Amino acid sequence: MRVAVLDLGTNTFNLLVAERDTDGALRVLHSEEIPVFLGKGGIEKGVIAEDAFARGLEALAKHMATARSLGADHIEGIGTSALRNATNTGKFVRAAHDRSGVRIRVITGDEEAELILEGARQALHFGNRPVLVMDIGGGSIEFILATEKALMWKQS
Repeated sequence: MRVAVLDLGTNTFNLLVAERDTDGALRVLHSEEIPVFLGKGGIEKGVIAEDAFARGLEALAKHMATARSLGADHIEGIGTSALRNATNTGKFVRAAHDRSGVRIRVITGDEEAELILEGARQALHFGNRPVLVMDIGGGSIEFILATEKALMWKQS
């Protein structure tokens, strides 16, 4: 099964298309970033500005076309900081679905930190001693303290 994940951040919309190999390993088929600057011109006011709104919809349409051309069976959009904090998020999510068919789930800062930890654990070895993971994004910063077995603390 091929899956696509759209990470809809404050500055960049990222696409990852992957599938599981027969041994269960995740194989990345495509990875792409589009600079959108969704927060530009409105983040201080808690809105997605009109030009940023248009750039976001255009980037989503491009990513969705790519994901479909690569045979993605399941496509999921994950909205982070800018979408989490904007008063017109609902309008953006509806427009994205109407235009591209993508369903966007806007996650909390805590959920974002947990997903960051999950990704870090895929790429790095965690031992018994606590490790601090930091993710510096365009609209938020996540701090996660964890070991190989436990999430000890997180803050977005």
